[in-house]
Amino acid sequence: MTVRRYRFPVSVLVLSCFLTQTFAALPQYEVDVLNKIAKTMGATNWTFGSDACEGTYDVKQVVQTDPIRIITCDCEIENNTCHVTVIKFMLYGLPGTLPPELVRLPFISEIDFAYNYLKGSIPLEWASTQLKYISVFANRLSGNIPSHLGKITGLTYLDLDQNQFSGMIPPELGKLVNLKTLRLSSNRFSGILPLELAELKNLTNLQVISVQPQLDPNEADVLRKIATTLKITNPTNDPCISRTLSVNASISAEQSITCDYRDGFLHVTILKLKSMSLEGTLPPELVNLTFLEEIDLSRNYLSGGLPTEWAIMRHLNRINLLANRFSGKIPKEWGNFANLTDLSLSSNQFVGSLPITLEKLTNLTDFRISDNSFNGTVPEFIGSWTKLKRLEMSSSGLEGPISPTIFTLGDLTDLRITDMIGPKFDFPKLNSKKMEHLVLRNLNMSGFIPTYIWDMGVRETLDLTFNKLEGGIENINTETDFIFLSGNMLSGTIPESIIYSTKKNLSKFGTSMFLSNDLSYNNFTSPVNCPTRSGLRPGPCPDRSGCQKYYQSFHINCGGPDVTINHTKYEGDGGANGAVLQYDSGTKWGLISAGDFMGDSNKNANGYIVSAYPDTQPKLYSEARASPLFLTYYGYCLENGNYTVNLHFAEILFTDKEPYHKVGRRIFDIYIQGILKWKDFNIKEQANGTGKAIIKTFNATVTENTLEIRLYWAGKGTTCIPNRGYYGPLISAISVCRAAAQWQRLSSVIAGVTVGTFALVVLVVGFCILCLRKKRNTDGEDDCLIDLVDKDSEDMQLHGEEVVQMMRVAVWCLQNDYNRRPSMSTVVKVLEGTMEFEASLTAITREPEEQSGGATTSVLLTSILSGPR
Repeated sequence: MTVRRYRFPVSVLVLSCFLTQTFAALPQYEVDVLNKIAKTMGATNWTFGSDACEGTYDVKQVVQTDPIRIITCDCEIENNTCHVTVIKFMLYGLPGTLPPELVRLPFISEIDFAYNYLKGSIPLEWASTQLKYISVFANRLSGNIPSHLGKITGLTYLDLDQNQFSGMIPPELGKLVNLKTLRLSSNRFSGILPLELAELKNLTNLQVISVQPQLDPNEADVLRKIATTLKITNPTNDPCISRTLSVNASISAEQSITCDYRDGFLHVTILKLKSMSLEGTLPPELVNLTFLEEIDLSRNYLSGGLPTEWAIMRHLNRINLLANRFSGKIPKEWGNFANLTDLSLSSNQFVGSLPITLEKLTNLTDFRISDNSFNGTVPEFIGSWTKLKRLEMSSSGLEGPISPTIFTLGDLTDLRITDMIGPKFDFPKLNSKKMEHLVLRNLNMSGFIPTYIWDMGVRETLDLTFNKLEGGIENINTETDFIFLSGNMLSGTIPESIIYSTKKNLSKFGTSMFLSNDLSYNNFTSPVNCPTRSGLRPGPCPDRSGCQKYYQSFHINCGGPDVTINHTKYEGDGGANGAVLQYDSGTKWGLISAGDFMGDSNKNANGYIVSAYPDTQPKLYSEARASPLFLTYYGYCLENGNYTVNLHFAEILFTDKEPYHKVGRRIFDIYIQGILKWKDFNIKEQANGTGKAIIKTFNATVTENTLEIRLYWAGKGTTCIPNRGYYGPLISAISVCRAAAQWQRLSSVIAGVTVGTFALVVLVVGFCILCLRKKRNTDGEDDCLIDLVDKDSEDMQLHGEEVVQMMRVAVWCLQNDYNRRPSMSTVVKVLEGTMEFEASLTAITREPEEQSGGATTSVLLTSILSGPR
């Protein structure tokens, strides 16, 4: 048999090998994964290409402290294709997290991310890899060791040393049957080693030294001084272990201390002492926490100024001092915070202008200064903060004009500027395509709403209320959660797409509309098919049916059910709720409410009706209606003339159980018939405390059969006490009566009764008693008393209930036994409606013997009417 032999030139074989190496490339999807891994770990300026396997991007170590970057590939797994098998990113101080994208490298077997600054935990996705070697030595990974590590059964080397893992070591690690090295030292574990580790036959190197690193002694001393400055009486011994500073903090407190391991010691990086009712001042000693990155002292009772010393803290990037009592000016030195990204100073008492040095804060992404007393104009340099995402300047005290460059910032997602005086300006040009909240309220803004505003895709809130905008809104975007355009001069027809986004609710409480769009107080014409009657002229669907009857009074229990107080029925509106509400009682009054409680993550979605807790209030004050923007009550079909308006208030949401609750301030404006009656009304301040009822009386004139009462939030007061989303107008009840008979003021007449007038009262009371003794039951009391009301007097008949109440109080005051008579202060409270009086006149007019079953009767004698009351 002949064997054929083939001969190939050597040059051809060499060329073949050369071509194989040339065309062996890394697949693009693995290139993409490498870039995502780098970004997740915080290496935002690294970019890998398809030549990553050729050592193009490798960084080799020359001395021991040099960083290492090595990517190793296997190019023999598939023809002309390489795959990543080893990644080493070491000693770079990368600040990100461990990459879950690692699971998309199908042949990865070894990773070494030692000596970085990675946080978080080990991704669940890693459980699906074929890793044999994992080292995350010397990072700041925390939490429990995840049990899913036990699924990576091919592991031979696992190094979690020098991190911040805590809790118990999971027994699932006993499933790593191939494990040879396990390093768990210098973490924060508790408990004992699981017995399952004893089953690992191949384990030859186990390091689980549980020595806890110590807090830097200098920083421990600083924390003790800070505790003294903040008036923390019982600080913890080791804040890094307990993660707290105060042992005695209340259940509502939010305190957290985060420490990182560096240079052989733990160092404080985050200090969060929130809602702790701290009453001291800001500690200048904070500057000695040289690694501090974040400070949160929001929702406390701190006072004083801002320390200039803090400005040299080069690592500090977040400062939150929201809702305290800080005052003074922002120090010019605070412009030296080179790395500051978040600065929240809202709801304090700061004054002065914003220093020009703040122009250097070019890394700011979040800036909030609402609810303060700054002065001067809005600085133009805010427009140079190109990284800004959130800007809040509601009722800050600053004035316009507002630089157009602020509106054109491209990364804005949340822009809130409200209640600012300044020159009129046209609707600005906005560049951001990421806007979630756009609130430009009460800024003297004019012109037309540009059509591009509906194409911006504002996702949650668009509020342009109380400006001077005009024109139509034909191309409105109904995808936005809430649209508020009230209080402008907009005209034309309302798009039916807005009207029919309504969800109607018909119940015993009348007719109410739940909408997400408010267009009231404009010049719109209604669409042909209006879904409901609102009864309010400025509303989108005004009532055109006319009045069949005209009234002289109405009484409302705001936020609650129907309730009768002193024989006067207060109609409830408690069945109506929602962010945008039009409600018609079906009788002679209604309401419009608008606004979304922003910042509450929908936790306060039902916050439009609030209840006292614990409920120790009189019936009229146990519930109330609130609104985050404006709340309008109106009476219609009223007789023209002069009226007395009684507004009932009680602050039932703020309490004084925690000192930081005292910081809570509810401030709003009161308008009646469009006239500002009270600027910056504060319930707690006027009532001299929380949970206390107060009635404010106003005069009003009705000329077109309609009375309007509007409460408006002008951006002042806290928005996060006791929690986020608690702010805006709040009212308990409304009582409106024709001013012709001032029955609610008759208490002052009783106090100064003359002898002649008193005799007349006694005569009337005598008729009451004779009538009641004749009836001998409580069912006929009202009939007897009403019979005494002058039938020829229209005013007396109109206010029959009030007259009957006066008679009852008169009899109460003239009892034979003066020990049972009320004090004059009690009488005044009853007549004002702040105290209930439900006692039966039959019982009042009985003698003590008769009340206990005796048959003795007597007549009230004038000789005993002068006894004490």
